[in-house]
Amino acid sequence: IVVEAAHVSTDAGRVAVLLALLDSNAAAAGSVLRVPQDYPTIQVAIDAAAGGDTVVVSPGAYVEQIDFNGKEITVESTDGPGSTIIDGNLAGTVVTILAGEGQRPVLRGFTIRNGYNFPDAGGIFAYGGPALIEGNRVTGNFGCSGGGIEASFSSATIRDNVVSENRPNCTG
Repeated sequence: IVVEAAHVSTDAGRVAVLLALLDSNAAAAGSVLRVPQDYPTIQVAIDAAAGGDTVVVSPGAYVEQIDFNGKEITVESTDGPGSTIIDGNLAGTVVTILAGEGQRPVLRGFTIRNGYNFPDAGGIFAYGGPALIEGNRVTGNFGCSGGGIEASFSSATIRDNVVSENRPNCTG
């Protein structure tokens, strides 16, 4: 916002300038999309999100596979992996994060389970830019090139995750 007037002489003018500044700061911060309060599934919230938005997920078990769709967004749980689960139902990779150069999508605070894919990862598949994957439990997934987490051609940061009991589903 550029304010060209050197002096705003009325209270109404001052209020208008203040509201414009507050509105621009809110837009820069991004929106918060709440699951299931505002959106029934994590994927529906991701589809509605724009770059810079945060998808906040309340406790529960969500049976779905999610794809960030190349968006630079944050998807995080409110209460951590002990109470917020994304269950792939053995129908594909549970979480797919494709990021462009310089994009930093974030996945934080989930149990990721029951993913199944060939040839990619069953749990989390990250490709491209510097995604941040932290504070998750990745367990009980099947995949050929990464049962739990696969970072392919990626500069992803993978930290503070518990990755256990994932298995390969290929031979050779």
